[in-house]
Amino acid sequence: MSAPPFSSRALFRVIHAGAMTSLQDRGRPGLKACGIPCGGAMDLNSINRLNQMFDQESDLACWEMLWASLQAECLGDCVIAYAGDAQGYVNECAVAAERTITMRCGDRLRFQARGQSLWTYLGVGGGWHGPQWFGSQSVWPDGGMGRLLRDGDILSAAGAPAWQLPEGVSARFLRAENSMRNSHFRVFKGPQWLAFPEAARESFFQSPWRISEQSNRAGFRLEGPALSVPEKQWISEPIVVGSIQVPANGQPIVLLNDGPTVGGYAKIAVLHPDDLNRFRQFPPGCLITFSLLS
Repeated sequence: MSAPPFSSRALFRVIHAGAMTSLQDRGRPGLKACGIPCGGAMDLNSINRLNQMFDQESDLACWEMLWASLQAECLGDCVIAYAGDAQGYVNECAVAAERTITMRCGDRLRFQARGQSLWTYLGVGGGWHGPQWFGSQSVWPDGGMGRLLRDGDILSAAGAPAWQLPEGVSARFLRAENSMRNSHFRVFKGPQWLAFPEAARESFFQSPWRISEQSNRAGFRLEGPALSVPEKQWISEPIVVGSIQVPANGQPIVLLNDGPTVGGYAKIAVLHPDDLNRFRQFPPGCLITFSLLS
């Protein structure tokens, strides 16, 4: 294996890592047959948009922060950008999301969650340095692929020389997207749709569902009226991200990035792929509804 053309550059020393901060890219699609979930960013659209500002590959890894509270000291000049609901600060001055931010050695970077969405992303011009597993930098601690960020860690750029804004450009901005607050989601019929009683199918669509605090990157649990589940035992089958399974307690679980690759619970529906990024940003306590696509 040939050596990379440049070595990594230390850019930040982590003062406070915050909750579940990890490096994530598009993940590892196509490896479920090996028992490896897709993983990757919970809001891949945010990563794509950040990388767009740096004219680099759309799915380069970014630091993903849950209820962002990362604090770090800059160790080397660089250009960063963040996306998400959190408010960013440089030397305690507020800086806007989805615009490039020039950092100087000694600057302090801090994020404060505002509670409207779960995940915030931090990108850097040139990309972040980090190990790869099966062609992806996405961290999956349960599978032995990396760990969450810790206080005292060093964040490094993927290589040198440092990425710079084009001459005469002080900052780049992204055009604002539509609001994420639409709490209605489209689904297709699941593999066991017809096995559910008609009353259960109707209740699934007529009821608002509350996202439970018992949710994580593997899946979001929903709370609402208990659905009647089929009595039949199902043979385990492959699961796609967005599958909505209903265990014996009748409370649906939306299976997500780090969820199981196979499962035997009946699946009443599957989230539309175009709604996944928005769905995964909704925090616990939010009420959501579903509608069926033919």
